[in-house]
Parts: sequence; structure tokens; C-alpha cells
Amino acid sequence: MTGDIFIDIVDSDVEAESVKMLPGGSALNQGRHLHALGTRVRFFGAVGDDTLGRSLLHQVAGQGFPTETIKMFSSLPSAVCVVLSGPVDRAFVSCYSTNDAFTTRDLHEQASELEACSHFHWGGYFNMKGLQSQDFTNFIRSCRANGMTISMNTQCDAAGHWCGEGNHLEEFLPLVDLLFVNISEGEHLCAALCHDGDHSMSALCKRYPTVTFARCLVWEVAQGRTSAWSDPRQAHARWSHKESMVALFIVRVCTPYMCQPSQPLASWMSQAVAMLSSPASYLLGWHTGQSLTPTPSTRPCSRHAPKAMPWPAYA
Repeated sequence: MTGDIFIDIVDSDVEAESVKMLPGGSALNQGRHLHALGTRVRFFGAVGDDTLGRSLLHQVAGQGFPTETIKMFSSLPSAVCVVLSGPVDRAFVSCYSTNDAFTTRDLHEQASELEACSHFHWGGYFNMKGLQSQDFTNFIRSCRANGMTISMNTQCDAAGHWCGEGNHLEEFLPLVDLLFVNISEGEHLCAALCHDGDHSMSALCKRYPTVTFARCLVWEVAQGRTSAWSDPRQAHARWSHKESMVALFIVRVCTPYMCQPSQPLASWMSQAVAMLSSPASYLLGWHTGQSLTPTPSTRPCSRHAPKAMPWPAYA
């Protein structure tokens, strides 16, 4: 898998007793979660040869995560995301440096590491401008020709275009087997990619019929209470059900740190997945044929409990 790596510097927007520095980036977090679930991961990304980059590599390597295929740029600062958390919202200040500098050429330098891979995931599409190119599109075509399946999550497009550099996403998306989007991302993609005036999720499914869209609906579990960040009833009303669409529910555990998911989720989520904040376990289940959701679109297989491993910290 490839994608974004950030050093997350987390603070509140008031006076704080301490400032946290954590490994971040949607792709790196997904890779670490897949690794924690017992999956072998080869991760391709980049940091800078600076204090922050070396600190991140030391921290994730200490968790047992493989870092051999993470490139270190000697002349660039590591990508950083400063996260300011308020009582009802968060603000981000991001430096994309090493993420944007990572290109298809860097993947070709380690092409031998991909020979035994059966699946390729791209995390943080809009944070990786260097891969939004015809070279990378051709690279993914060769991966598919070698039997790999492809998945991707986009993250937010800070530029507000939602179609990639030079409209790259329009040509690239048909090569993706599984696309993770939340409600906001899905609606922005519809507006950018569907040109007939219909900006519904159904229109995106019709335009890209070979892509399975995993719709992310997030619950927050905090202090014994469960509240919906994205109400599934509202989401269902706005996004009509299609065979090319599945619902993916993600539990974000706040305080207390260890908490059981709500009863509707508990029927199809294992205890280990209850700590999940990324689509990693669903990707694992989809790729191996182990269904994590009860929807007709997913494969009807039993879910085995993942291997117990220490769960990585995340922002």
C-alpha cells in the first residue's frame, strides 16, 4: 500500500499541559491498523531526513510496523499536520512536502517488494499530488494486469477541486475496485465528476459501475453513551441503495479508551475492531472474503477474530 504520512502535532485551542506528537496520515494509520490485525503490510511512503521524520519512523518501528520501504528525502522537511481541537470542532494546518514529492518513480525503485502482493491500497489520494499522474495510472494498470485488486480512500481535497491534478481522478477511478468515502467526500466527488447535473451518490455509481463504494458512517462512543456523527437514516434517504454501494460503520472510541460498541454494531463487529478509526479492518475482510457488514453487497462469509496485537496510538 502507498499513501500519506504526517507527523500529527495535537493540541487544544486553549492553554494545554502538553502537546502530543503522533504518527499520522490516513494511509499510515490504515497500514498500522492492518498490521495490528495480523496482516502482512508493505508500506510505500516518505518522510524527511529531519528530527520529526526520524522520530516517526522510530515510533512505528517500535510497534513492529515495517518501515524498510518508507523513503527518506534528505532535502525536504517531513509532512506535518498541526491539529487544534476545540470543544465542538477541529482545525488543521498542514505541510504536504514529502507526501507531494513522492512519485511513481519512488515506487518503481522498490518494485521487487510488490511482486508477492495481491492487493494495492492508496490512502489519502488528495494528499499525494505527486502520484496524480499518467505514470501512476499506468503503474496501477500494470498492477491489475498482474492480478492485484485496488482500493483507495480520498481524504478531503483542501484545494476544493475534487478531481485531482489535471482531472486525474476521472481516468483513474475506473481502475479502483473499492473506494472508501464518507458522506461529505462522496457528495463533493459527485459534484466534481458527474457533469449531467445529478450530484447524487447514485449518479456516481452509474458513472463508475465497476467501483464498489464503501460509505463510511461514523459513531462516537464516549463515556458510556453512543451518538451518531452521521445519521444512517439521513444518509440512506440521500443515497439510494445500489448493489455497488455498501455501508461501512466505523466506531471511534473516546473516553473511556476501551469501550464496547453499541448493540447494533456489536452483532457484526469484533471486540478488536471496536477500537478502529479507519477502514482497515473492512479492507482486510473485503480482500479475504470475510464480511464485516450484513449488507447484501458484501460476501457472506463468517468473520474470524483478528489476531490480538497491541493497538497503535493515533490522532
